[in-house]
Amino acid sequence: RISNETTAFANSHAGGLSNSRQAFSTANGVPGMPDDGLTYSWTPSACKPPLSVGVNNITKNAAQISWTQPAVVPNEGYDIYYSTS
Repeated sequence: RISNETTAFANSHAGGLSNSRQAFSTANGVPGMPDDGLTYSWTPSACKPPLSVGVNNITKNAAQISWTQPAVVPNEGYDIYYSTS
């Protein structure tokens, strides 16, 4: 959910990122607090893998890695993991 300090808690709207914020206050009527029993549900989007992964110019200490991004790119970008196995 997302809202600011001048929007009532009940008038928040869906956030689009993992760092979206919803304001609340126990002391002020606006933004206020949620009603008792309020439950939020969240389903993370499926991570789309990169397409056409390529590896070129492999040497003992380096390699050039390339890929084509899918039509829907992950909101948080990609994490790159490499290891010796």
